Parts: sequence; structure tokens; C-alpha cells
Amino acid sequence: MFLDNDEVVERRNLFKKLGGTESRLRACENILAAATQEKVKFMEGASWAVQKVMSESEIHSSKVHSMVNELKMR
Repeated sequence: MFLDNDEVVERRNLFKKLGGTESRLRACENILAAATQEKVKFMEGASWAVQKVMSESEIHSSKVHSMVNELKMR
């Protein structure tokens, strides 16, 4: 039977703390990854919305220009 000296006890405690720290680090990495994915989804949605707005804006702009040209011809 071995007696635990202070160094062995301290080493064992440090390994336990390391395990806990590694677990917390993995949890933080998962949270960061999830937040990053949410930002990507948001930006994709925002980009889509801007493209739709630009498309509609161009359609209405061309209609206004054709109306102006029609009024000038009168």
C-alpha cells in the first residue's frame, strides 16, 4: 500500500481541475460555434432581403422613368 505524499495529492487535484477546465472550454467553444452559426444565418437572411429590396427598387425606378418619359412626350 502506497502512502500519498503531498506532491501526488496535488498532482491528482491538478488533473481533476484540468478535466473540469477542459470541459468548460469545450462548452465555451460550442457556444461560440452556435453563435457564429446564428450570425451566418442572420447575414444570409439579411443579404436575401437586401437583394429583394434592390430588385423591387429597380422595377419601380424603371416604371417611374418610363412615366416621366411618357409625360415629356406629351
